Amino acid sequence: MRSACSCEWVITIEDEDTVLFGLYPQSQVTSDDLIYTLNSLAGELPTDEEANGWIDCEDTSYEWDMRYIDVEYQKERYRGVCSLPSYENYSEPQATVWYKFEPISWSVIVQQNGNALLLCDMVIDNKEFDDEDNNYAQSNIRKWLNEEFYNTAFGEMQKMLILTATVDNSANSADFTWNDYCCENTRDKIFLLCYQEAIRSEFGFANNSIYQDRAKRKSPTEYALMQGVYEDGGNSSWWLRSPYAGDSDEAYCVYDNGAMGEERVYQRDGVVPALWIMIGEVQ
Repeated sequence: MRSACSCEWVITIEDEDTVLFGLYPQSQVTSDDLIYTLNSLAGELPTDEEANGWIDCEDTSYEWDMRYIDVEYQKERYRGVCSLPSYENYSEPQATVWYKFEPISWSVIVQQNGNALLLCDMVIDNKEFDDEDNNYAQSNIRKWLNEEFYNTAFGEMQKMLILTATVDNSANSADFTWNDYCCENTRDKIFLLCYQEAIRSEFGFANNSIYQDRAKRKSPTEYALMQGVYEDGGNSSWWLRSPYAGDSDEAYCVYDNGAMGEERVYQRDGVVPALWIMIGEVQ
């Protein structure tokens, strides 16, 4: 193991194929003593009238409002999540569940001129693609990746290593060259893989969208499971950025078995981010 710069927390190279970069809530905290301490640091729980520093999770598959708060304890970060049921006569917050911010593991998909394309090894969250249509440039998931996720997962020094990539959203990146729902190219720090990238043999994937490709199977984190991501056989489905050619409210995804298909954009599905980073030669 070696560090790509003098600060090991910026990026750590596990081997020639894997790097640890950024932090995101993943494993659930189970220690009663630590939970007690974190609850104390978080202070008052939210109510319908007072946020008390808690943030609305917004898009959620649950019937009640989910709120979260991030705290730091002994140089470690934690995220607490609680719920506010919306039905009558039951407005008290539920018990807070805590998750630890842990290093994000990424696979090195390709290297070019000292830069590397990284793909997250896990399904790290559960989000809708959009609440209206499959236009990736205007989608909710693109906004979330480049704002909330980007600012939550990476510190200022880490952000300096992330490149702004020109993301191909043309019909050539999707399923058919006549796809009418493809949008203009975007300039992004964080993005999703497209349909063609998910069947590119150079990236280590099977060149067949219906094949149940083990290389595309992704397991969810405990935090993603809490967010409502579906799991089957230890794996979850996850979004691609390409629109489905047959309907304006469907986008492509990778199913839990590694095959590819489409899903309604307003459904919540797993998130597997990708990014280009300055990494030097990985050896």
